[in-house]
This record gives sequence, C-alpha cells and structure tokens, in this order.
Amino acid sequence: MNGGRHFTHPIAAARRAARRRLEGDNEAGFTLIELIVVITILPIVVGAISLGLLSVFSLQGSVTKRVSDSNDSLVASAYFNKDVQSTEMMTTAATVACGPTPAPTSPAQTQLLGLEWGANTSAPGGYDNVVSYVSVPVVNPQNGVTTYKMLRQVCTYTSGSTLTLSSTSTVANDVGSSPALTITGASNANITSSFAPNPPTNPSGWSSAQGVTGVTFKITATASGYTYSLVGLPGASTSQGSASNLSSPTGPGCGFAEQDAQSPLWNQLCFADFSGLTNIPVYPAPCQSVQRPIANSPYTLSFCIAVSPNNVVPASIPTYYSPAGDNSEAFLGNNGFYTGIPGDPALYQTSGGVTTVYLTDIQVLDAAGDAATSWTLVTGDAESTDSGEWMVFQSNLDWSVLPNNGLSDLWGNACYDTNYGGTSGALQYSGPMPASDATVASPTYTAPLSVGPSPTFNTGASSILCASSIQLNKTGTMMLQAQEPTGSFAAQTLTVSMRGTGLEAMFLGVRV
Repeated sequence: MNGGRHFTHPIAAARRAARRRLEGDNEAGFTLIELIVVITILPIVVGAISLGLLSVFSLQGSVTKRVSDSNDSLVASAYFNKDVQSTEMMTTAATVACGPTPAPTSPAQTQLLGLEWGANTSAPGGYDNVVSYVSVPVVNPQNGVTTYKMLRQVCTYTSGSTLTLSSTSTVANDVGSSPALTITGASNANITSSFAPNPPTNPSGWSSAQGVTGVTFKITATASGYTYSLVGLPGASTSQGSASNLSSPTGPGCGFAEQDAQSPLWNQLCFADFSGLTNIPVYPAPCQSVQRPIANSPYTLSFCIAVSPNNVVPASIPTYYSPAGDNSEAFLGNNGFYTGIPGDPALYQTSGGVTTVYLTDIQVLDAAGDAATSWTLVTGDAESTDSGEWMVFQSNLDWSVLPNNGLSDLWGNACYDTNYGGTSGALQYSGPMPASDATVASPTYTAPLSVGPSPTFNTGASSILCASSIQLNKTGTMMLQAQEPTGSFAAQTLTVSMRGTGLEAMFLGVRV
C-alpha cells in the first residue's frame, strides 16, 4: 500500500490531455501579450502594403505620361526632320506665318519656328509652302494647371493672293512654356535680328537656310519631366560639311544678294567678286587662275580667265543707277532686283566696241579641293543692252532661262530688237566666237529662241544672243543657267562677247 495515493504514468497523462483537447474540453487561447503584439504589428504591415500600392498607382500615372511624351517625340521628329530638310527660309518671329484666318483669339498662338520652301514669285512672300510650329496654352479644367501643346500648321499656295491653311496637327501635347530652340551655322547665330525685315507680305525675320548646320528644339514636358530633342538639317546644307569648315571670306569671294521678294534665288545664286583682277591676260595668252570662296560654305568657285581686248574692269552692281529714269539704268541690282551683292561682281567695259571674256575650267571645289556636283553655272547682263548693243553667251552645255519678269515674260524687254522680224532680240546663235557685228547680223547664224516650259525653261541652245535696236526703260534682264550635267564633275566653260555703243557688262555666278 502506498497510503492511498495514485501515480499516473507521464505518457498516459499526455494522451489524456491530447484527447481532452480534441474533444473540445481545452480552454486555452491567445494571451494578452500575444494580442498586444498583433495589434501593434498589423497596422505597420497594412501601411506598408498600402504605401506600396499607392506607389504603384502613382508610378503607373507617371509611366503613362512618359510613354505619351515619348510617343510625341516620335511623331514630332517624323514631321520636323522632313520640314527642316525641305526648308529654304526660316524665322523665329512670334507672329504666326501660317495659321487660321482670321487668327484665333483664344487660345492664343505663338509661333516657335516658321519654315518655307518652293520659291514662286507669284505666291505671297515668294514661296509655295509655309509651315508654322506654334505653341498653344491648354488649361486643365479640374486643377487649373496650364500646359502647352505644339501644333504644326501647313499652308500652301495654289492661286490668287493668299495662302491656304491645308492642315493642322498636334505633334506634341506637353512642350513646356518655352521650348529651347537652337539654330547653328556661321551666319545664323542670331537668326531673328541679323536679317532685315521682308516686305509686308512676309513676316519679319525670315532668313536663308543656307549655311545652317542644325536646327534643334529641346523640349521638357512639364507633367512628366521627360526631355527630348527634335533635330533637323536643311537639305541645302547637307553637302556643306561640318560647322567647323564654315567661314566667311575675308577677301574677294562669291557672295549673295540681299533678301528680297523680287530676287527668288537670292539665297542660292552667288556672284563671283572680280575685285583685284586689274591685269587680266589678253587671249590667247595663258589664262589667269582665280578662286573665290563661296560665302557661308566650305566650297570654292574656281575658274581661269582671259579677255580680248583688255578693256574691262571689276565693277559693283548696279553698274549704273539713274533715279531720273533716262532709259539707260541697269536692271540688275536696282529696284530690289538682286541688290546688295558684295564686292565687284561685274566685268564692265571701259570703252565701247566688242569685248570677249573667256572663262574656262569653271568648277566648284569642296574643302579638300576636289570637284563637287549639285551646282550650275549662271551668267547674264550686268548692265543694259541698248540701241546697237548685243551680248552672246556661249557654254559647253545648253542654256536655261532664269525668269526675272514673270513666267509669261521671262526677261522683260531686255532684248528688244526690230531687226529680226519682230521685237525680240533674244535668239539662238550658231556663229563663230568671238562674235562680231557681221556674224550677229547674219541670218545664217541666228534663229528664233524657243524656251521650254516651267520649271526648267530649257532652250536647247548652247549659244544665245541678246540684241537691242532701241533704248528703253528695262523691265528685266537676260539671266542664263547652264543645264547641270547629271553626276558629272567635269569643268565647264563660258565665253561672252559683248558689244557696247555705250558700255556693256557681264557677271559670272553659280547656283548652289
């Protein structure tokens, strides 16, 4: 006996306790300490999860805006690069060049960049195509925040006296309040102020795309902070080398006229400066080699010159100015027609009679001194052909006419001679060179001049005569362009015989 006390084996006691718990007899639960720990930790976990979700939602909105701005950059770049490649003229004037008519009052439009191309003397401002990149404010009605979108507005000329707004498209929805525009190039560092205003038919501040080596918009979207750049290069500049090669000649060069609506090629046609050529060799002595840097480009006009007799001197254009209007004023360089040509771009007779100028090995050379393509030889009358005077222009290529008095009257009354069965003294010439009074008057060597349609105005003739039998106030001048030999680097030749009863003058140029 053990005094009535009963001892249970530990294993048996554990089994009975487990059985009671399974049968629901256990009253055990969470302690107060466990509950306090859970209550303390749970808000922290829930807060972290909520913060993560809010961050995801916020990031989703930011990503959506950045993706939208990225898409804007792709759309804008597609338009911008093509427009800049096409442009011949540009402006940063805030006045909208192409937009709705009448101009919208709300929301206001501010032009960021204006471009134009397709020279046409009949079009307002002288160009068929005008594109305005404009900034327009957009106010969010929910929060009152103002952002700015960029529109591309395209105007085209068909007929009449106005341009037609042909399309308007949004190229970027958020460009900030003032996108940074940078235009690089030797002569265009300050594009809005370095050029004189145009006539009232054109917005002020237009300047040539020639010499421009880059046009860049740097845009930062306000909402997303996304930054991108729109970059373009004018097609006329793609062959002009890098900006480091661009320089303005310090001496005689090949320079351009001032901008004017009456000078459709003012930014394409450079005139050789004959300054310094005071002892030109007399033909048939070996010619004198001359090089003239083309303004605002890495290119050089090269030629070799001789004359017979040596009775010409370099002269400025216009060669003769007479505000009294005495029927002998030179047309080139007066009244807004290719004015402001630098240097002495005319070879002017010092005495009457026949003078022949021989120009050979005419080439445009690149920065390395190699022959370049994509240029054409240009020449013409730098004075006025009056009674008893004539000029013969002979090239190794056929001539085209450069219009300067409208498409229906290409050279006005520059060649007005009644000795050829009518009033037109512009003729094909097949006689010998140098020409003489006898050969010019011979019907064997002269024939009517046939000029093809726009845009080439090809004559099919390599020798052209301009003669006059009367003295008149001139309404045009004879300007000729040699047909460009496709893909050829060959040098060109030009021979000009000119007969002055008073004095005659000629010029040499290249269209680039």
